[in-house]
Amino acid sequence: MGQGDLSKQGSLLRKDVFTVWENKKKEQRTIRSFKSKTRHMLLYEQVVLICKKKDDSSADSYTLKNSLAVSLLFMFLVAFFILFHFAFNLVSLCKLQVTAVSGVN
Repeated sequence: MGQGDLSKQGSLLRKDVFTVWENKKKEQRTIRSFKSKTRHMLLYEQVVLICKKKDDSSADSYTLKNSLAVSLLFMFLVAFFILFHFAFNLVSLCKLQVTAVSGVN
């Protein structure tokens, strides 16, 4: 895959941001020894890209950190996770609305 050429990877299905925690001091396991890093996940039909967004550009420009080939099974697992996450948020929202309407704490 060439720089900037993602046409062979299929269409972009989902883009999301997550936090990675890395232990900077191997000998210590305290909260202060960990450092958080923001990473961007780009899910294409053929590959998942884990990237760092470049600070020097206003456009979506990334530095590739890791990539994973996507199989059909993996796509089903990702779809299941997205649906589960959506359903969980929907149930939580419904409970919140019911609580607000009934006045129960």
